[in-house]
Amino acid sequence: MTLLAREEHKREFAAAVGDVDAILTPTAQTAAIPIRARGPVGTSAHFTRPGNYSRTLRPRVPSGFSTEGLPLSLQILCHAGEEATALRIGWAYEAGHQLEGAQTSGA
Repeated sequence: MTLLAREEHKREFAAAVGDVDAILTPTAQTAAIPIRARGPVGTSAHFTRPGNYSRTLRPRVPSGFSTEGLPLSLQILCHAGEEATALRIGWAYEAGHQLEGAQTSGA
């Protein structure tokens, strides 16, 4: 893939989302992986790949916990140059959600 092709894909993505301020997705397909466990192959970049590819700022914020008490997170994708919007959305989400249920014993 050439840099020229990537720039074209970025323009196509921007046109496709149009007036949408942000796209919120899970950061990963699974909860966080315990430190002692070996991670699943191929799932970690599923939702983050578009942002990685387009090189856009996409903050991630804690969004809850799995039934096992492992953390979950949310990523916020905005148009290039709209970093302040992404950060405001992240701040508002965190301010409006009290996270309870964290498992602090050795996972």
